[in-house]
Amino acid sequence: MPPSQPVPRKSFRSRFSAGRVALVVLACTALLLWQDVPGRAYRRAKNALVSRGYFLPVTTLVVKPIGPARYDLPLRTLDGKSLSLAQFKGKVIFLNVWASWCPPCRGEMPGIDKLYRERGGDVAFVLLSVDDNRKMLDHYLAQKGYGLPVYLPGSALAAPYKTQSIPATFVIDHQGQIVFRHEGALDYYAPSFRTLLASLVVASQGKADGVAERASALKKP
Repeated sequence: MPPSQPVPRKSFRSRFSAGRVALVVLACTALLLWQDVPGRAYRRAKNALVSRGYFLPVTTLVVKPIGPARYDLPLRTLDGKSLSLAQFKGKVIFLNVWASWCPPCRGEMPGIDKLYRERGGDVAFVLLSVDDNRKMLDHYLAQKGYGLPVYLPGSALAAPYKTQSIPATFVIDHQGQIVFRHEGALDYYAPSFRTLLASLVVASQGKADGVAERASALKKP
């Protein structure tokens, strides 16, 4: 499979044996069902994913330039309108490449949804679905009730966004630099990532002191 192609369903699944797929599905299902229930059951479900590398905890994150972003990435809305990443130029961008059939993608989606509810006003969220089954995607979004801005790729993903595994996440600052990239699931509502995003928002707004902004972000549940 050429690396510039969106990750197809069969390519991703071919990396897992039937037993491992079942394990991931069960663990992710448990995590999604128990995400709002504090206690031992939630911690065990999440730890099961963490121990197998499907869901990684976020510890300390540092903003550092990785390379320039490309704003000519073509996108399509779910209702068929064409646009490009250039529409969000000048803003902090959270770009997540995912699919509704991907268990790790599903596992991190509740945290991304919470992050969007908190930061959707000052961060451009681009949830780029590489689903090959539109009905499955629509069903998943309707079932979960997510209000996330989901887009479809207008063409094959090219550098610097091409990836051979999903989920893959990129954060672009207001100056057009990719300052964060990660392949695999993360808890994007963790305090450290929220602090990172808050610091980028502060920089984009030209604020000299981001301490109050970061503290405010962490106080929110």
